[in-house]
Amino acid sequence: MALFDKVKSQAQDVAKRAQEATKVGQAKLDEFQSKRQLDSLYRDLGEAVYAERTGVGSPGSVDVAVAAITAHLQAASEAASAAGASSSAAPTSPGAPTDGGMPSGSYSSSTDEEPNA
Repeated sequence: MALFDKVKSQAQDVAKRAQEATKVGQAKLDEFQSKRQLDSLYRDLGEAVYAERTGVGSPGSVDVAVAAITAHLQAASEAASAAGASSSAAPTSPGAPTDGGMPSGSYSSSTDEEPNA
């Protein structure tokens, strides 16, 4: 019976590893989908700003786009906090934004600055 117990223990270990891999894969898929949605919201914001500045957009379209981005980032932050509370050993990619937003330092926030030549 010792052989049967050993095989059973190994099967349980394999099943546990498979569940962990599934959780990691699902988390990565969720993160990818969230980033893709955020990219779409940023694109919508850009389109709204362009339309407003060229005079073809509706007056509140930029505010609506900003509100959508803010809501998405808040929901992502809350989801990350909830996930962090339920599993403290969640792997993260080095350099990945932890707040669900753009990586810091990647984009200039001012359009008035001249590039250093």
